[in-house]
Amino acid sequence: MDTFLLITITGIGLGALYFLVASGLSLIYGLMGVLNFAHGTFLTVGAFVGLWVSTQVFDVSNTWTFLVAIIAGGIAAGIFALAMEQLVITKLYERHIDQALVTVGVSLVVGAILAGWFTNDLRLMPTPAWFINTVVIGEARIPVDRFLYIGVSLLLLLMMLAIMKYTRIGLV
Repeated sequence: MDTFLLITITGIGLGALYFLVASGLSLIYGLMGVLNFAHGTFLTVGAFVGLWVSTQVFDVSNTWTFLVAIIAGGIAAGIFALAMEQLVITKLYERHIDQALVTVGVSLVVGAILAGWFTNDLRLMPTPAWFINTVVIGEARIPVDRFLYIGVSLLLLLMMLAIMKYTRIGLV
């Protein structure tokens, strides 16, 4: 039973992480009709900025520096996505094949730039100790990060539902 619990919660946590990534892609395509193959690039830019902030700006790993790095990465990803939308995507509305080609190209170029800047070596984001701990339920040791993924995903889902139901953006 403990193995079942571990696999179930870990699997739901992984699914929640996938939801966090896919929800943005789905929202962009659903509301704007933009087929954006560079969506993962936004996440990559945010991850690398977060890594840079946590390793170059701060030299200690605690909860506050971790949160600052995550927020900085999110802001950087948002700025990059907004710049790409304003400079590239607005010229390609209703041209889906061109959208696909350009966004794949942007993804390849940005990936190459980041690989040249940060190298392709594996780097781990410094995380606070509580993030890598486990919660013991029965005999199962469940990683804390899975609960965080589930909680953030539920919060994002509720926010998206509220936006889609109660704002002009969602009612279009």
